[in-house]
Amino acid sequence: MKNTIKFLGIIAFVAIIGFSFTACDGDDDNGGNGGGNLISAYRNTTWSDGTITIAFGTDKVTISGDTGDPNYNGTYTIPEAKNEIGSSFDRFYSFTSIVGNRSFYIYVKSDGSGVLIVSSTGAEFTGFVKQ
Repeated sequence: MKNTIKFLGIIAFVAIIGFSFTACDGDDDNGGNGGGNLISAYRNTTWSDGTITIAFGTDKVTISGDTGDPNYNGTYTIPEAKNEIGSSFDRFYSFTSIVGNRSFYIYVKSDGSGVLIVSSTGAEFTGFVKQ
């Protein structure tokens, strides 16, 4: 009888642990994004280099201005950030242009201090300042 009660106690304990894991929200693996894909330091900010403007929302980014290719202009849903190794820009977001099916990347510093765009042709757009 003692063994049966001990066995039922162990089953109950394991069940509680199992339910605890399934109820957990999980870790925030997106650089402090608070559940979204954009690093929180960039949410609702606008950056410009005098020619190109990048306006970050909470889950979308809008690019406008003279990028040298109007296909990059538009509003995009922000994907999950990827880590960049060996650069001061330690996270990046990969996009495909709305028109023309061209790839481009927005690189950011996780501390919220900088933005860089790299096009599929390798052109870099730098000098963005937070507005």
